[in-house]
Amino acid sequence: MRGLETQSVGLSRDRLLIVEVDPGPTQLEGLALQRLADVLLQRLRRIQGVQAASYSENGIFSGTESGTTINVPGFTAPAFEDTVVAYDRVGDGYFDAIGATLLRGRGIDETDRAGSPGVIVINESMARFFFGEENAVGRHVTVEDRDREIVGVVGDVRDHQLRGEASRRMYLPLAQTIEHEAISTIKYELRAADPAAIAADARRVLADAYPGLRLLDARPLPELMRESISSDRLVARLVGFFGILALVLAALGLYGVLSYATVRRTSEFGLRIALGAEPGEVTRMVLRQAMVIVVAGGLIGLPLALGAASLLRNQLFGVSPLDPLSIGVALLVLFASAAFAGWLPAARASRVSPLVALRTE
Repeated sequence: MRGLETQSVGLSRDRLLIVEVDPGPTQLEGLALQRLADVLLQRLRRIQGVQAASYSENGIFSGTESGTTINVPGFTAPAFEDTVVAYDRVGDGYFDAIGATLLRGRGIDETDRAGSPGVIVINESMARFFFGEENAVGRHVTVEDRDREIVGVVGDVRDHQLRGEASRRMYLPLAQTIEHEAISTIKYELRAADPAAIAADARRVLADAYPGLRLLDARPLPELMRESISSDRLVARLVGFFGILALVLAALGLYGVLSYATVRRTSEFGLRIALGAEPGEVTRMVLRQAMVIVVAGGLIGLPLALGAASLLRNQLFGVSPLDPLSIGVALLVLFASAAFAGWLPAARASRVSPLVALRTE
């Protein structure tokens, strides 16, 4: 779980504040709504401590995911799903704000407005899928019946899920695509050294900016990311709890079996001691019996456990079902538990008095 939370996501996770705004009460749409988004952006950029800021329609680990089909001249799609890409509509300076890596060309800037040539920025996965090793910058694609030029390639950004491969994604200027539409929410991405420290200022600026504007949320990105894997964290905790419970029950069961076997062999142990056996020899004999049981159980249970682990492959991240370290630690804990469970009956057996043992017959 720790590996899932800390993996690289292609942006500055610890320096982003995500602010979600509902512009619905303003009743603005189209270019008027886009102009409002720009006005709010300029005010947010003036907050002390904000290093960069931009906005998007879908947001990062918040909001919805959008997808559409595209046509790439010279590319023949083997199946319909190969023409589908995810997309987001963003403001100028978006990639600088989120800390993404621009690999080629440029990002979306203030010149990409309504009436200017249509442009898009694509991620590395999309560039590799449609253009292979060729330079995608300068190539053209058709998006919703409009020709657009690829002006930049950005590194893959995980902006909605931590599991799985990065999806093919493109970014369009909101100003070129909004036309007469209304947007349900606008997400502002504010980059700062301490995102939590500017949250109150961001709320105040937006509250004073426009009558009826509704602020829905303002949280640092790591908090949103942890929320996105809350179900994974719950499953991990449940699995850990039941694993510990199973280990405790196995140790108790082994203790019960050895205790019973020791009582049954009380006379034998007394006779051995009467004939000159050292208490340590009796202790080792009982512990060997415990280890034989554990080894036999391990030989039977380990293949079954590995088979069951392969069924959980999709639930694992950064750990193989055949991970030697994990298997070794599990076996070590099992043997240690068995040794502890067998020690008490072994110690009791080593203290058996020959006279007491003979009276049990």
